[in-house]
Amino acid sequence: MLELGHIFLGPYAGFLLAHAGAEVIKIEPLAGEHLRNRTAAAGSGIAFQILNTNKRSLAISLKHQEGRDLLLDLVRESDVLIENFAAETMPGFGLGADRLLQENPRLIYASGSGYGRTGPYRSYPAMDLVVQAMSGVIACTGFPDTPPVKAGVAICDFTGGLAMYAAITTALIHRGVTGTGTKIDISMLESVYPHLMSSIGPATLDEPPEITRMGNRHQGLALAPYNVYPALDGDVAILVARDQQWALLTAEMQAAGIEVDPSFHTLGGRLADLDALDALVASWTSRYSKEEVAKRLRKIGVPVGPVRTMREVIYDAHLEERGMVCDLPTPDAGVIRAMRSPLRAENWPLLDLRPAPQLGADSKAILGEVLGLETARIAELQSNGVI
Repeated sequence: MLELGHIFLGPYAGFLLAHAGAEVIKIEPLAGEHLRNRTAAAGSGIAFQILNTNKRSLAISLKHQEGRDLLLDLVRESDVLIENFAAETMPGFGLGADRLLQENPRLIYASGSGYGRTGPYRSYPAMDLVVQAMSGVIACTGFPDTPPVKAGVAICDFTGGLAMYAAITTALIHRGVTGTGTKIDISMLESVYPHLMSSIGPATLDEPPEITRMGNRHQGLALAPYNVYPALDGDVAILVARDQQWALLTAEMQAAGIEVDPSFHTLGGRLADLDALDALVASWTSRYSKEEVAKRLRKIGVPVGPVRTMREVIYDAHLEERGMVCDLPTPDAGVIRAMRSPLRAENWPLLDLRPAPQLGADSKAILGEVLGLETARIAELQSNGVI
């Protein structure tokens, strides 16, 4: 599988494929893909190391005709090609999807972009922040009395990468039936749209609310309590999905000497005065540490989670025991906190992790193994600045 991905979307799809056991050849320009070079801010280069484990690196200049010819040769030997460039980039090199499928009719050509390869927005430049704005994610994030804010994580990039992986695996099944490849067109905008599900209902009312930001409350105002509450040493997220869970939480609060208004015993009553409800729950949570609140509520079956720091998450014992996170020595960045694929099945072994490849580290080997090029020819390509 050939991955011409950069930053997050394409490389994450390639990451999932590599961790599923595919041979993923990461094709980069001679200066390396953008994320490899994003090292100005402290720690920012670690993302490249994490997303490119278990891949091989082939550095080719597609500005050279010989480089483009090499890519065509590789396409003839490959099952999948991934790219998330601007719409005109690959056709500009003469390497558009139609051309590559002519060379290999069984190829799965997977393209990822902000808005897809068709439609009025197809040529708009896009990165995660911009798609968050265009998709409604920013409009839904924050508190009603403050300006909207982006989600704190790159939700559109990685949702797009996951959608690309799903489309590729589906296309491979389809090819197994039909014998033909296809062109995959992944839009970050469309990939993130399902995340709006709690907000869609209110927006379709005859008089939709002007402000759609609910802070940490339920976006569709369908559950209460549903919020983040203060603890002695931080914060804790609590939600009540049923009246029976509210009764259990009420018993905990009453045991601590807190009086509970009987009108809160039903969901309708709780939704009628969210401010008073949240103040009541906060008066209880603020007496304990976030872990103590979590311990008490887990014991009685009320959904709860301490708000954890990034460091608490990446060194989480549960994730480590399941093999999702681990320490990995690398030649470029020392020991990093790496991750594996979140896709699991009982009979799928966890693969040993290989560090992200150094730029072009596998160029000679790939051209020799896959294309059968002689050592002298590979040396000539290198001296000509093609690889």
